[in-house]
Amino acid sequence: MARRRSCLVCKVPLTHAETGRPRTYCSLSCRQRLYRRRRKLRLREEALTRAQLWATPVTTRAQVRAAFPHITLDVAATRDTALTELYLGPDQLDPGLRNALHPAVDWAELADGGACWMNCPYRRGMLEPFLAKAVATAARCDVIGLIPCKPNERWWIRWVRDAGARWEALPGRLSFDHPDGTPGRSAPMGVALVHWPTRTGDIPTGGETRLLDVPVDR
Repeated sequence: MARRRSCLVCKVPLTHAETGRPRTYCSLSCRQRLYRRRRKLRLREEALTRAQLWATPVTTRAQVRAAFPHITLDVAATRDTALTELYLGPDQLDPGLRNALHPAVDWAELADGGACWMNCPYRRGMLEPFLAKAVATAARCDVIGLIPCKPNERWWIRWVRDAGARWEALPGRLSFDHPDGTPGRSAPMGVALVHWPTRTGDIPTGGETRLLDVPVDR
């Protein structure tokens, strides 16, 4: 008896011979349609990834380095956007340093007595895992990062307020740079500089405060 299953694209039932490789599509047009669909999805994901690779503005980078000179690891960067020599990112030569969220990647150990810098992707599904790992890492070393300034959101309450983080809302809309150094567009929301200090015991008392010594450019 011939085997039957549906076309992956149009769901039309397929009839198969008893031997040989089973069919996947009912026609060449359906096969091409699925290829175009997958290619469009891949290009969209690549565009989202490129959009998240904006570098911290030069002025802000200098201010952060002045306020937190002990930063030794950038946990979300590329070779062209990293704040420090050691970074975690997709273009790392070492495969073990490409995925900052992998359970085996220990930010505190890599920081080696210093602090971690985090300008992670802001899109849904990416921000919270980075915040969770930042809070966990703060048990052993400082973590400083730029994140959307949304104190009324549940994720902010959980990972910033209740985690005892100190934070400063940066004025205006921060204009991020592209990886090649050319100016990018402004962030679609306000941005906050957040500091999760190393926890030596109980959760520290955090809240809004002044973290940078000089005004941030609008």
